[in-house]
Amino acid sequence: MDTGEQAGKKLSKEVKSLREYETHLLVSYKQYLSILERLSKLKPAALVAKVSEMKRERLSRAYTRLRQLAVSCFCQLLERQPHFNYRMNILQTVMSKLPSQETVIRKRVTDCLFFLVRHTDQSLLDFKVDVLKELQKVLASKSHEHMQSNLLDCLVLHLIIVDEDKAKAIADSTMKSQQLHDQMNKLRRKGKLKAYKEIKGEMLAEVKAADAIGLDLSKAGEYNNEIIKVVLSIYFAVLKRQSNEGVSGTADKGSPLLRSVFLGLPQFTQFINIEIVFDLVNVLREYLTFELEQNPRRVNPYQI
Repeated sequence: MDTGEQAGKKLSKEVKSLREYETHLLVSYKQYLSILERLSKLKPAALVAKVSEMKRERLSRAYTRLRQLAVSCFCQLLERQPHFNYRMNILQTVMSKLPSQETVIRKRVTDCLFFLVRHTDQSLLDFKVDVLKELQKVLASKSHEHMQSNLLDCLVLHLIIVDEDKAKAIADSTMKSQQLHDQMNKLRRKGKLKAYKEIKGEMLAEVKAADAIGLDLSKAGEYNNEIIKVVLSIYFAVLKRQSNEGVSGTADKGSPLLRSVFLGLPQFTQFINIEIVFDLVNVLREYLTFELEQNPRRVNPYQI
């Protein structure tokens, strides 16, 4: 048999084996996620209701621990393998636990959120947008009462990083393209068409490479802009929610998230116009006035 055909057959066999392995891995991973999901939804009180009182407390602790471990495993998957399959499903499960009344779970999920927002991997900017949008949904649909008071401190952790190597590569490529263009003009004037065509091909390749790098930087800029928009939307939504509750008389105490809003917003004032800044100052003044009226004995209700 021809050596080329043998190599092709061997390669096909290896590719088939690899694909089978990946398929089995994905199936097993999906089953693992299903198990974690069931464990994360355990209700110890219902499961031990018919158990003898002697075993009830021990079993309840065991079920509670299993539930906590399942949530922690979900968090570790997001932290260690954020590029892997089903990350949005995992993210939604994790974020739904932010208002959990169980302190261990609530803290673990909040720590995971901080980790994801702080991450500096530029290839994860699109996922970071998804993370913040899921946070926005949870804040809009759930009570803030049991959320960690420092939850929104994570919003100031995102760093807008410019890839200096890529920026330098574009600058160098632009300079080189200009030099090649100048050489082309000289060769054309001298009538050296063959050399002219060679330099032209080199210049076009250089421009194409620079465009590719520029596209990456442009995409990162778009994601950063989207992140800033979502962060500001979260801040304004919390303020609006508190304002609405105050007006309706349903707010007998401040949201645990307000302190983070008032501390975080000033770091984003360069991204909003001056009229909105003045509006924010007015909202802060009105809220503090409302708090003082509701709690006249508290001279300084919030240390900001």
